[in-house]
Amino acid sequence: MFKKRNSFKSSKKPHPRRSASLSTLNSLDDTIYSQNDMQLDYDGEIKLYLGAHELVFRGGEWIREGDPDPVKKTLATSISEEAFSRLEKENEKLQRENNALKYKFEVLLDMMTLYVAQNMPEEEMRTIAAKLEKHDLENERRNAEKEKRDTENEKGELKRVKIASQNERRELQKEKGVPQNEQGASESQNVDPENERSEISVSQIEREDTEKERGESPNYDVIS
Repeated sequence: MFKKRNSFKSSKKPHPRRSASLSTLNSLDDTIYSQNDMQLDYDGEIKLYLGAHELVFRGGEWIREGDPDPVKKTLATSISEEAFSRLEKENEKLQRENNALKYKFEVLLDMMTLYVAQNMPEEEMRTIAAKLEKHDLENERRNAEKEKRDTENEKGELKRVKIASQNERRELQKEKGVPQNEQGASESQNVDPENERSEISVSQIEREDTEKERGESPNYDVIS
């Protein structure tokens, strides 16, 4: 009764579609498509109507038709003069109010400071003054400790320079093959003036620190 359907697809190929030819456009009547509609270059300006505004594409931008200076007044900046003047007046008003509020705030701060200073108890004022004085003394003590640490660091640096120079001198004498007995004599004879001055300054600083700890007045030596 029913014919069995073949599961395989038909071997017939579909007919190829014909590509749209440009000749069909030429055969159209001028009443359907005008010649100006099919051209890229044409005379005239592109106009656009948005509500009550008429826009013209001129010079690479949309310009509202009827402006006195259409080059400056574009679509992006087109705003009525009445709205602009209203916004400008509101801006000036807000600026004046802001300045008045700033002035009132400064006056209130001055009045509050004067009131607190006049009505503060004398004992509390003395306490605040003592705290401020203590704070200043603490800062002075910290500065003195910092200067002392800097002085100790300078003394240590001078000692390290002295030891390094002595070691370099010994190494040079060893390379030259100078005996130990002559090495001491040469070290005593060939003394660098800068190293000698640094040794004197280090010893003088140590002596001054010792005298300060004992409560004695330091005796300064003149270094020539």
